[in-house]
Amino acid sequence: AFARRRGCSRRGETRRGAGPDHPFVLVEGQLDALRAWSVGLKTAVAPQGTSITDGQLALLRRYHTQVECFFDSDSAGQKAALRFLPLALKAGLEVRFLTPAGDGKLDPDLLFLEKGLAGYAEVRRDARSAMAFACQALLPTPATAGAEEKNRAAQALFDIVAATETEVARSEFLQEAARHLGLNALALTRDFASFISRASRSYSAPPPPNPNAAADPDVSSSTSNTSTTAPTSSAHPPERDLLLVLLLHENLGKTLSHRLPHAWIDDTHPAGALLNRFLAEFESDAWPGRQHLDPLLETDAERALLSNLLFEAEPLDDPVKVLLEGLTQLRQRALEPRLREIELALATPQNTVHFDAFSLLKERSALQRQLRETLSFVSPA
Repeated sequence: AFARRRGCSRRGETRRGAGPDHPFVLVEGQLDALRAWSVGLKTAVAPQGTSITDGQLALLRRYHTQVECFFDSDSAGQKAALRFLPLALKAGLEVRFLTPAGDGKLDPDLLFLEKGLAGYAEVRRDARSAMAFACQALLPTPATAGAEEKNRAAQALFDIVAATETEVARSEFLQEAARHLGLNALALTRDFASFISRASRSYSAPPPPNPNAAADPDVSSSTSNTSTTAPTSSAHPPERDLLLVLLLHENLGKTLSHRLPHAWIDDTHPAGALLNRFLAEFESDAWPGRQHLDPLLETDAERALLSNLLFEAEPLDDPVKVLLEGLTQLRQRALEPRLREIELALATPQNTVHFDAFSLLKERSALQRQLRETLSFVSPA
């Protein structure tokens, strides 16, 4: 079974093979996964599309908390593995990386073809922890690196460590990273605390004042404080409206899972996180029904939101209309900020040789065309 966007290749069958000492093995592509299955590695999975998503990782964690990352050892594969790491930590997964010893090259497809399961077992014996892999990727030769190189590597590492939310895990990661990078653990911990503090101030900084607020007395104070990235007229995010439709009209879930791009969903709030998770279930034909959603709920905020939706929800006269309005708002929120960036770049004189006006004009036209497109939703029979 292959789920197109939010699922993973062969996830439905693979989850039955995962268990103690048999974690999921994440490979780069479907061909790698098929090759692994052909030699008997039944826990191999591959992301559908160009990159792994939060929804895919959340699905994996439901069945096993451990994942082995087995990507090509070339530059592209290692960069993809490094991008995967913070997503996995955020999802609460324990990750190990299967990499060749030293500067050796490794292609999982060829390894399975030539050595079968014995080759996998051989590589697995030298698996690296998350921090060992990240430190090696960010600073290959710490013994000869200068202070500035180590500082840059540490700052990049902080982005990864910050993805996990528990202080215990962060402390363990920093202690291990200090050993790999050749840094003082206490100094690294203090720098990480400063990094988190700066990130928190940046995140909580108030938005710029609404220039229309002073000119128009009818503009409310709540409007002047609304984020420019969420220009919706509703008091709650559009993800909440789509969630309500899914709960009241479960027959629409499969179609919506194929209609709504993952990138349009803001999963930093409970409604977005639940919407993404529920759509992944619909797309992989694993939706348990609205009366059996407890295993899909991860936080108290998500449980409270779901209870409110189920308890307070009123029947929808036109659920398709609500879906189309929600999709339109999500599209607007996802595409308009980039369109404004392009307009600003084109209007500002550029002195750099890297400025490509033609590419920006082409991208602007594509965005404008998407925003003008009339959205449709075909309700299943």
